[in-house]
Amino acid sequence: MAAAEGQGTITFDKNTVTQGDKVSGYRLLNIVSEKDIKDPDTGKIETKYIFAVNDTYKENIVSAIRTIDDTFEGRLPAYAIENSKIVNWFVDSSNTKYLNAMNIDKFARAFMKSSPTPDTDFTNIELKKNGADTKDVPVGYYLIEHTTLSGEHPGDTDFSSEETYAKYMMDTVGSKGVTIELKNSTVTLTKKVKDNEIGVHNAWDDSADYAIGDKVQFQLTGTLPKQFKNGNVMQGIPNDYEYFEYQFVDNFDVTDKGMPIFSLYGEDGTQPLDMKVEVYSSPTATTPKGVLKPNTDYSLEHKITDTRQTGFSLSLGAKKGVPASDPGLQPKSIRDVQSIKTVDIRQTDIIKVTYSAYLLAQAKIGAEGNTNTAHLLYANNPNTLDIGKTPQDFATVFTYEFDGNKSFTVDPNKQDLPTFELFRETTNEAGKTVWQSLGESKVTEHFDTNDPKQFLGYRFGWRGIDAGNYKLVETYTPAGFTHPEHPVLFTITAIHENDDNDIPVLKDLNATVTSDTNKIVVDTMKGTINTGTITAQILNRGGNVLPDAGGIGTAKLYIAGIGIIVLASFGIIVALRKQRNS
Repeated sequence: MAAAEGQGTITFDKNTVTQGDKVSGYRLLNIVSEKDIKDPDTGKIETKYIFAVNDTYKENIVSAIRTIDDTFEGRLPAYAIENSKIVNWFVDSSNTKYLNAMNIDKFARAFMKSSPTPDTDFTNIELKKNGADTKDVPVGYYLIEHTTLSGEHPGDTDFSSEETYAKYMMDTVGSKGVTIELKNSTVTLTKKVKDNEIGVHNAWDDSADYAIGDKVQFQLTGTLPKQFKNGNVMQGIPNDYEYFEYQFVDNFDVTDKGMPIFSLYGEDGTQPLDMKVEVYSSPTATTPKGVLKPNTDYSLEHKITDTRQTGFSLSLGAKKGVPASDPGLQPKSIRDVQSIKTVDIRQTDIIKVTYSAYLLAQAKIGAEGNTNTAHLLYANNPNTLDIGKTPQDFATVFTYEFDGNKSFTVDPNKQDLPTFELFRETTNEAGKTVWQSLGESKVTEHFDTNDPKQFLGYRFGWRGIDAGNYKLVETYTPAGFTHPEHPVLFTITAIHENDDNDIPVLKDLNATVTSDTNKIVVDTMKGTINTGTITAQILNRGGNVLPDAGGIGTAKLYIAGIGIIVLASFGIIVALRKQRNS
């Protein structure tokens, strides 16, 4: 349907709109008349307009003009300036101080900074992302503001989005209408953990299994918006963003008492930092186009909670001084990604932060997992340079426990119980498969914590172990019991996948015995998902039994003795006969 006379239709390109975006409009100039004129050289028809100032915004317009030309009309008050002078500033391209591609963004920001009120019938119009995203307005020259992101609510301080605001848009809406591309963009953050399973290389996923004390590799991957560094230096056209702030925020999981579960520097805090920041030309690129330098291209700040390190933030960019936004305020120092010189970062590049953190002794066992979170803080509005944040992403490390229940065919000496050593299959620095000892565990008596007199059995075990292949060796066997000559070999398998909220959860936990030559494993090993425990019943068989006096043992000795005497007597008789015969 065509717009009414004196009206024009704004069509918002649905390919550049997210459902729920909102926009407002400001008609700076009115169109008095318009006419189609054919270019005699090209034959192209171009519409020419006669404009007049919209008095509603006259003061705002003059204020914005003077941020570009502070001598405009001799500093006369806005009401004293002829409207034709203002219109001429917009349309006369021969004067470099007048509106052009190099200063239009500056004008738009200055106009909006003067706090104008949008047109009454063009305030926070919600877009639906369909063919009906049109708005009929009086013809004129408009500034259009992207006021609200999809899903955003006023005052919501926890709002997060991967989308950026569009730059202020300025265009003429004549009787033929105009199509507006919102030109907003997205910034994304993903967090992954590297799988350390033997035979699996470069596998980054949302979850993995590790043992306490292991060095766990994490990776943060961030993308950039299409408005990033999109100016043209040769033509003097500035970037949409005057500067671009970009910060990775990584939070370590903690116990219910606030103790951190991961550390960049190991259990004792003495391990060197293992972190690198690289730039890749695309998500599929296998080698970086460059490596960023600490301090020069980024700064690292540790997150400290009650003197404990519970994460870090990494601010990307070269240091840059920024003038105060208002009189009376101090200039500030920021880090601007667009100012990095080490690597020529482009809008299609991705940034990868790869680092290692050690899984500490207080790690949570089983289904609860140890979940680290990450998000980006970034300049999400090229007009105001305000900071937005992406939704959180999760990476979870699961770890397990081996509980051995010891049984004996005869009652043991409680002061002399067996000792076991557990080995896990891993690879050394040379890439060779080896057995790594997880230490020894001595069998002890176990009692009910609520009833100390209630004996629950003999137990041993290891806390915080990985999935994978294991070897259980009885390193000490008490006197009177048979020592198992062969180790027990078994494999722990775990399955974890993301739930509806994209958070990794433990789905299955099992253990399978692959070798038990001495048959000391009773029944089968069992895995419990919730507690993360692998339970095994290990048997010790009684060995030597000394005979009792007068019992069957003595009878056997008597019979054996009589046999020896008979044989000896027979030997003597044979010898005497031979002697007589001789």
